[in-house]
Amino acid sequence: MESPLPQSATASPSSSRRSYIPFIAVMAGGVIDLLTKEWAQTVLQPYQPPIAILPWLSVRLGYNEGVSFSLLSFDDPAAKTALLIATALLTLFFATWMVRAKGSERLALAAVLAGAIPNVIDRARDGRVTDFLDLHIGDRSFFIFNLADVWISIGALLLLSTLLPSLRAKRVTP
Repeated sequence: MESPLPQSATASPSSSRRSYIPFIAVMAGGVIDLLTKEWAQTVLQPYQPPIAILPWLSVRLGYNEGVSFSLLSFDDPAAKTALLIATALLTLFFATWMVRAKGSERLALAAVLAGAIPNVIDRARDGRVTDFLDLHIGDRSFFIFNLADVWISIGALLLLSTLLPSLRAKRVTP
């Protein structure tokens, strides 16, 4: 006989706790990112020579007024506001998707949001995002980024690995 209670009411306590893990991951990732950006702004001087951590990674304070790789950088305050609104709306889209998603798709979206939310907060505070991790080989720097960018990249890769098999299956199915 089927239970008259909704599935969520009959779920085990451990499965109920697991449903909070993506939300905890979003909060933890966001807090870690914002704290490391605060550390970088307190300890490092903008655009000074990098301080080596690993042979291929240094810390160096920089700011990104655009999106990835400083694309869409604007000096105009109205354009900066439009960029903030666009990134906030995109973040809201991913948050809505995460709430509706399940399993590994939900965890992938949590990683994206763990980076997107603090970047929106950072941009809302002063119109730019704080970057401080410098990926390089020798003297050739490829890009400077922050932990939010790491979370977003990991989430995007996980999301692709989650969605690609189902997209392939749909394409093959007549």
